[in-house]
Amino acid sequence: MRIHLGVRHPLVRYGITQVLKDVYDVTYMVSSETEGEWHQAMSKFAFDLVLLHEDLYETSIPQAFFPLDRPEAAPYLKLIMYRKEQGQQQLLFDDHLVDGIFHEEADIDQLMLYFDRVRKGERLKLSSVFDDALDVNNGKGTPLTAREEEVFQLKVKGFSVNDTAKKLTVSPKTVENHRRNIKKKLSIKKGQDWYDWAKRIGYIR
Repeated sequence: MRIHLGVRHPLVRYGITQVLKDVYDVTYMVSSETEGEWHQAMSKFAFDLVLLHEDLYETSIPQAFFPLDRPEAAPYLKLIMYRKEQGQQQLLFDDHLVDGIFHEEADIDQLMLYFDRVRKGERLKLSSVFDDALDVNNGKGTPLTAREEEVFQLKVKGFSVNDTAKKLTVSPKTVENHRRNIKKKLSIKKGQDWYDWAKRIGYIR
């Protein structure tokens, strides 16, 4: 997969890069932090997927980031990452000008599934909240996804970040992101809270 990533914020860019590398067999990835860098890369390289964050086109016309004047270029998937629900991304999606849109705070496990389904030809929107999260806490706290539940179980069994990454075949950064999501959802403040939750939902006695 040849990927063009247009994200201005370094932390957001780093996070999405790790997810893409976990999902795709990346041939090469080009990162652009400005509109000028984006257009230069689009004219220089061939891509299978381009991913544009709204902060890169907020003062411009987003359609201009996807050139149509290169008949020799093969079709490529076009995705937009957004943070404001009331942005231009929905119109672009509704008009079939992009193949998918997703919120920058979307659950990481659902995001990995999202990228896989988009690759297979589905047109999808992924918001910051998903309805199909797995409820492992009997209605108390925010439900965890299936992957977060796996990470949670390994955590309370004593697995390190690196050991968890090896077992689940993901990057350590992905595991750290999952743990951060779990702590936020379950309001975990200290180490003992992990084990209190594990007892509450029956993982340990």
